[in-house]
Amino acid sequence: ATVRRVADALAGFTLINDGVGIDMASRLLYGRAFVQNLSGTDFVPSYLSRSRHRLRLFLLGTRTPVLEKARAEFTALRSGIEAT
Repeated sequence: ATVRRVADALAGFTLINDGVGIDMASRLLYGRAFVQNLSGTDFVPSYLSRSRHRLRLFLLGTRTPVLEKARAEFTALRSGIEAT
């Protein structure tokens, strides 16, 4: 029941496979890693700057100063991006 609630809560989210932890989870769940690594430093800024949608980002991991820097860089790409 808990797994189903988490899956339902994440249904509207897009998860990007950035990092070894996500590859490990894919191997456990699906028996294989992702074909490509969509690195946050490469893919995410490109995607965010090109998207025409209003976006809300949730940043998770690392130390607060690093997250704050990422938040500032993402929100500076264009208007309509909110990052917490």
